[in-house]
Amino acid sequence: MRRLDRYAIEKIGIPEAVLMESAGRSVFAEIRRREGDVAGKRVAVFCGSGNNGGDGFVIARYLHLSGAQVDLFLVEKTPKKEAALRNLRVLEKMELRPQRIKTQRDLPINNARWECVVDALFGVGLTRSVKGIHAQTIEFMNAIGCPIYAVDLPSGLHTDSGEILGMAVQASVTVTFAFKKRGFYLGKGPQLCGEVVVADISIAQSWVENIHASPLFETDPREMAHLFPRRLPESHKGTFGHVLVLAGSPEKSGASVLASYAVLRAGAGLVTLAVPESAHAIVKSTLVEVMTESLPDEGGKLDKRSLPKLLQLIKGKKVLVIGPGLLPHPGLRPFLSKVIQSVRIPIVLDADGLNAFGPTLVKEKKYLANTILTPHPGEMGRLTGLSTAKIQADKIGVAQQFAHKIGATVVLKGAYTVIAFPSGETYLNPTGNPAMATAGMGDVLAGVIGGYLAQGLPVHKAAVAGVFHHGLAGDRAALKKGVRGLLASDVIEEFPSLSISSPPTAP
Repeated sequence: MRRLDRYAIEKIGIPEAVLMESAGRSVFAEIRRREGDVAGKRVAVFCGSGNNGGDGFVIARYLHLSGAQVDLFLVEKTPKKEAALRNLRVLEKMELRPQRIKTQRDLPINNARWECVVDALFGVGLTRSVKGIHAQTIEFMNAIGCPIYAVDLPSGLHTDSGEILGMAVQASVTVTFAFKKRGFYLGKGPQLCGEVVVADISIAQSWVENIHASPLFETDPREMAHLFPRRLPESHKGTFGHVLVLAGSPEKSGASVLASYAVLRAGAGLVTLAVPESAHAIVKSTLVEVMTESLPDEGGKLDKRSLPKLLQLIKGKKVLVIGPGLLPHPGLRPFLSKVIQSVRIPIVLDADGLNAFGPTLVKEKKYLANTILTPHPGEMGRLTGLSTAKIQADKIGVAQQFAHKIGATVVLKGAYTVIAFPSGETYLNPTGNPAMATAGMGDVLAGVIGGYLAQGLPVHKAAVAGVFHHGLAGDRAALKKGVRGLLASDVIEEFPSLSISSPPTAP
């Protein structure tokens, strides 16, 4: 964003004051949209000494001109930037002079009268820890108890990492400019930003290419609604693909059941579940619509003895889902390596399919171009050798680097799941909720992605759409059943009602 600002000013010729005016006006418009007529209402505007504070001065002007009773505060220093200083001088000529806050004693005591607060202390340039009077001011704002509108981002939030830099504003609404920022999806960002509104300040998306930046994309619901072809009257089960699921063990038969049902609920026409022979009776008695096949095993362990039959089962299938509920043991990795090297259909590699390889998965790179990996942070740690803490601190960068290194699509699961492609293109998923933090959700996601691949979606679309609709189904299930005790099977049952394809053609 800093480079885009400079590009807009230096290359395009938009004066900095014009960008500041657009930014301030857009925040004011959002306040008025939410708070209604501001005439007579008391509003506090806290400004810093940089351009974020300059945006705050513009907001204060619009509020004042609309009849609001504005309490304007300037923390610590007088602005040095020309555009910000000019807007401050305008306010002073309008007799709206800021109250200076240099020490804690300068903070106003009687604040219960404010109906909302504007946070314009720090913008995207903040990298140091917030201390002293700035930290005290943020703590004061957070304690007021009325809606807080953050300008561009909550002050004290690191723009890129989502880290709290000492102290950060807990915003009710964040009005951000041109694009959402990485930190909104990472660390404490999702908690601190409140509702995020993106405001147009005359910075074009196409300019990103001119500053040689690699953009991230948030999945667009409008694009997700039109991925699937119309289901024609002459369609049959073979039209929508046959998926082979290699999963399960006597101890974890449920994972294979969930993944298989998810394939069907996602719209695939057929699914065959291949399980160790010792688990076959369990899953066969549970599954009705799913075909099952047993593989030779030893106490639930699959190895090279299972390979001939499995390769026979793969014939005629469009997709292979590997991993949910497999029993880890030393012979699993060479067995799965042979499988991956032998097939030429898309693969979804999940759970213990990933754990079987760990850091050795990179050796299979030349076979993984049509593979989607779906690790959670713990599994990602086993693949990369990184701690879970390091992965969570930079999940976007970790997913991007590993996708490039291994040549496969990486779906790094969690809040705002990251979908990274070997090309560097990366998506962040906006759906899903904490109720989905329960057993079996990952098995469902693996099945959904497999079902989408079976219907003809290319790898990148199946990954993005599968994650999006999995989260959307979870959101709908949570609305119906609550956020405690939600089951993975509840999410599966939401899929037929999702508006993800055109309705059937009338006969």
